[in-house]
Amino acid sequence: SFVGHLGQTNKNDAIVRLVGALAQALQLELIAEGIEENYQIDALENLGYQWGQGYYFSPPIDEQAFRILLEKTYH
Repeated sequence: SFVGHLGQTNKNDAIVRLVGALAQALQLELIAEGIEENYQIDALENLGYQWGQGYYFSPPIDEQAFRILLEKTYH
């Protein structure tokens, strides 16, 4: 929910920034969930998040639809 409100309140931005700094200090990879807008991707990349998921990329899909998507993307 913090990613969904990224850029809207200082409190949410601080939480996303703090989690990112903590994960980097612990040498963990970061996965942001709930990405819906392009500006969120830019902000998260600037904060060191390496991975993300959300409706910006795709709505939830089942295994068969995912396999078809991969085949179209990589073949």
